[in-house]
Amino acid sequence: MSSGLIIAGQNEELLLIIADKFLKTFKDDIRIHVITDSNYLINYVNHSTETDVEARYSNEKETVIILEHEFYYQNLELQQYKRVILLEESIDTIQKYQNGYIGINKYLKTDVLFDFVLDHCDLREEAKKRNVRSTKVIAVYSPLGGVGKTTISVGLCRAFAGTYRKILYLNTGTQQDFGGIFPEGTLSPRTELHLAKKSHQITNTIKEDIHTYGFDYIPPTSMPLPTLGIAPDSYLYLIEELKKDNIYDYIIVDMESSISIENARIIAQADQVIFIILQDEVSAYRIKRFLNSIDRQSLEHYLFICNKYSIS
Repeated sequence: MSSGLIIAGQNEELLLIIADKFLKTFKDDIRIHVITDSNYLINYVNHSTETDVEARYSNEKETVIILEHEFYYQNLELQQYKRVILLEESIDTIQKYQNGYIGINKYLKTDVLFDFVLDHCDLREEAKKRNVRSTKVIAVYSPLGGVGKTTISVGLCRAFAGTYRKILYLNTGTQQDFGGIFPEGTLSPRTELHLAKKSHQITNTIKEDIHTYGFDYIPPTSMPLPTLGIAPDSYLYLIEELKKDNIYDYIIVDMESSISIENARIIAQADQVIFIILQDEVSAYRIKRFLNSIDRQSLEHYLFICNKYSIS
């Protein structure tokens, strides 16, 4: 269930820190307004009737207002909002007012402020639900090479990471060069060995090798996969083990451009498949062959992107 939050005051840095904490927890399920202009706040609140508020947040559980004390004016009509929290300087911890508003020291740690708002506004259970991840796998595939598959995969990782998702990029290509997008670095020999053996310890060892580039990614192997004895189904095993850990919101799998049983299994098990195509005859032929081999009743499982499109 969604919630609404209005945060207003002069200390923009403080307000954004609080907003960031809520966004990381509730993600798309919260609407946040950060207001640093007092006149705008008065106009926004006082010129909204109770009906307006209900319409504006018709899909939200409640709208909470967090105000710095300097923005709390006597002519501010807050009675239409059920939760009002004042950020104060002159109180030690928490103070209850006769009008039902709650004051809290604005210099408490962000986590303390956040926990207080959750408890006071009955959002604790919602927050707990958000902390239980269910990792989803998005496979990016094309039977053609050079179509921009890696570029789109990395762009997707960056887009998700920008919305406070925890993302892992994984490349299953035989050559493991990643198009030179990431800084240099490879998997450790120990992790490569566990991957080749499909060891149950693979998720523990690979965590030590994971790099960060705005999002997490598994670095390439030191040599091509066949040279290391890493079978095509080793990455399928790794994906299954990583899903069990539920550490990530999304695992973006940049797949090799081969038509194989292992790729078919990854596609079948993925939550979403992004299929990259071109507009030439060869691409059209291979797409037709691909469409003939899948379940037409589950096409919502697939998203087709025509890359390098030209209207000429």
